Amino acid sequence: MRNPSKASIFILVLIPLLFSNAVLGAESQSIVAGIGVGGLIYSGTDDVRTGYFTDEPTTAALGETFLEWYPVERLGIGGHRMQTISSDANDGTISVISEIFTAQVIPIVFGGGKFRLGARAGAGWSRYKYIDGFGDAYITKGTVTELGYFLDWGGTGFGIRIGSNTVKTNFNLFNISPATGLNADGSGSHWFLDLRWGFE
Repeated sequence: MRNPSKASIFILVLIPLLFSNAVLGAESQSIVAGIGVGGLIYSGTDDVRTGYFTDEPTTAALGETFLEWYPVERLGIGGHRMQTISSDANDGTISVISEIFTAQVIPIVFGGGKFRLGARAGAGWSRYKYIDGFGDAYITKGTVTELGYFLDWGGTGFGIRIGSNTVKTNFNLFNISPATGLNADGSGSHWFLDLRWGFE
């Protein structure tokens, strides 16, 4: 396999910088808020999905909201709340709710500030709830981390955000009979499509 030339490496580095530097004077957004949907693909398994479901769920539906504050143009902090749900009419429902403190960086802005390519990382708390086919609920809590990227369109005002995150959860073992000692895991990769609003 040929190694990339110095010229090609230079071009790959230069293009993002040109996009980034081409927007001096672009629209400024100090607050960005959004709501959306998506899906999650579990990265592993756990005792609930393998032990209580006839067909082990490998995916989940996703709903999320977020609020971000940018004290400087391309660096921000915020909050991200998401819920994933895997459900079967006979075997029950798994719901994982996570509340995450986040940090965002926007290295690339183009199109007069209408397009922003960013990265998001965060950590917080998560709750795993399983409701079995008889309506009995089993709950455990733990921590969660996330790392991902997104593309915003819309600038100041209404727009759209698309992206993907990798989420890692760490839950305590269940301590409710008959699930005592079972492990839970909501880790995975998810994609999302959000409606978002930017404010100066």
